[in-house]
Amino acid sequence: LECRLKRVDIHDLKEGTFFANLVLEHDGAEMTIDARPSDGIALALRSSAPIFVSENVMDQAGQMLPDSARGADQRGDAQNRDDKPNTTPTELLKRALQKAIETENFEEAARIRDELKRLDHPSKGN
Repeated sequence: LECRLKRVDIHDLKEGTFFANLVLEHDGAEMTIDARPSDGIALALRSSAPIFVSENVMDQAGQMLPDSARGADQRGDAQNRDDKPNTTPTELLKRALQKAIETENFEEAARIRDELKRLDHPSKGN
């Protein structure tokens, strides 16, 4: 297809069936095509593209993990973690970039830097 997978959007859940879109970019133009969520997730994992799930789907199908499954210890760290605002994908990428630089993993740092640029200027992607 000679395009880049920007993201996978899992946008609906009807009668137990999930629905998803692939958001693709080619020469600065964005296009959306329908896909099975399982195929979208597989493609996203292979291309390191983000996967987004609508709040409506999360409300219908999401499950809260017990504190033990989230890695909280016995001192109440889960409550402190819940008080913090959600971390944005950009913030996570910036942290990963800093870690890659600290560990001198410059190939990974360059990949993360490029993804941050694409997020800041989505029309200038490859």
